Amino acid sequence: MPKYKIREVSFKVLQDATLIDPERQTHISVTGQREHVWKLGLGPCGREVDTLEYDINVAALTVRQISYPKGFQEAHDACMKDISRPRTEHHRPDVAGRRTLYYKLLEDVKKEHFVYPLETIVGRIRVLEV
Repeated sequence: MPKYKIREVSFKVLQDATLIDPERQTHISVTGQREHVWKLGLGPCGREVDTLEYDINVAALTVRQISYPKGFQEAHDACMKDISRPRTEHHRPDVAGRRTLYYKLLEDVKKEHFVYPLETIVGRIRVLEV
């Protein structure tokens, strides 16, 4: 099945948890649902998610995420704006500094795959395409 570029995917997953009461020294195992929401932009990990893709096969849902350090999108936009400047301005210290920052952030790419077995997913998988 092909991969699709998306801006958001959300779904609920069954998960087991253990509740611990330290005063009574007891453990209770419970099963509940947890919603997972993957989006473009700044994520809970402090990185900027630039690309999201998903793939569903007979066994699992796979979400692929490509992220960069915080500030990446701003640095990218500034570099793209600098490209439209006259060629004589490309060597100015501020323009060169923005380009250097962008290339540095570009090198710190993180590509991750998250796999969820279909039997753990509860209900619908909601996907918003780009």
